[in-house]
Order: sequence, then structure tokens, then C-alpha cells
Amino acid sequence: CLLAFGAVMVYSASSAESLLSGSGDPSYYLKRYVMFGLIGLAVMHAASRHGLAAIRAVTPIALVVSFCLTVAVMLPGLGVTVNGATRWFGAGPVQFQPSELLKVSLVLYAAQVLAARPRATKSLEGLVKPLLIVVGVAFLLLLKQPDMGTAMTICFALGALLIAAGTPMRLLGGVFGVLAGLA
Repeated sequence: CLLAFGAVMVYSASSAESLLSGSGDPSYYLKRYVMFGLIGLAVMHAASRHGLAAIRAVTPIALVVSFCLTVAVMLPGLGVTVNGATRWFGAGPVQFQPSELLKVSLVLYAAQVLAARPRATKSLEGLVKPLLIVVGVAFLLLLKQPDMGTAMTICFALGALLIAAGTPMRLLGGVFGVLAGLA
């Protein structure tokens, strides 16, 4: 349902623009959206068939790769700068934003850490060592690009995970207070 709703929104928002100034095909962006949606569904289906073990095995690799790509995009000559922000890799008409992979891998990593160490959510020290250091480094990389929107998205997703893991509200309030002050 979400993919269908998104397809309608993409088509209604982009059909006139792609017809007038783009490729001349009013459904250009719709076709791209549907293609990437089908790829996502295939990946989701494969993940559901092979279980959590495969996802757990891939998570550390995805985290390291996403960190490396996020750093690499800032190197001169590798990243594409748009409107003063260097966030993308470009290869012709295809552009890739490594922070999108970083979002997914950080959420998977946080879920693994919180599931493996449920008592760690009860103290600040337990949260900082395995989780908040990694997230903090990711935030610094994202803010260097600058990409505050992605950093905030990760912050809200991890906040939801921490709430679901049973982190005390006073601890969450302190962590979010520090983050709000830094922002």
C-alpha cells in the first residue's frame, strides 16, 4: 500500500516536470520509482526467506562499508557537490548517497546491540560504549557533509529503538537534551 501510494504521489508531482523539461516522458520518474520499488521488494522477500541469521551476518559488513563510503564521498574528486553539500557519488545519470546505506546499517546495528545486551539500556555507560560512540561518529560524518536531515532521521529512529528496548525516560531525556544542545 505504501509503494502504491508513493507511486501515485511521485507521478502527480513529477509528470508535468518530466514532460516539459526532462525526457519528454511524463512517466519517467514513475518508472524509476516502480523499478527501485520492485528491487526493494525482491530484497525484502530474500531477507524474509533466509531469516535473521543472514541479516545479522551482513550488518557489520554493511556498517563498515557505509562508514567507508561516507568518508570516501568527502575525498576530493570522488564526491559530487550539489548546492554546497558533498553527499553523493555520481556515475553518469546515476547518483548514490552513502548516508542512505548508513541509515539502514546503523538501525540494524543498534537493534543487534540492544537485543544482545538488554541490560545496557539501563545505564548511560552501557549505552555509550557499544552504541552511542558509533552513532556519534556517524553524526560527525553526516554533519561534515552537511546533512542534518539524515542525522535527525537516524536520531529519531534510534530514539524509537531505545524506547522499545526499555531505556528509562530520564536517561533518554538526558541523551536527547545533549543532542538538542549540540544541534
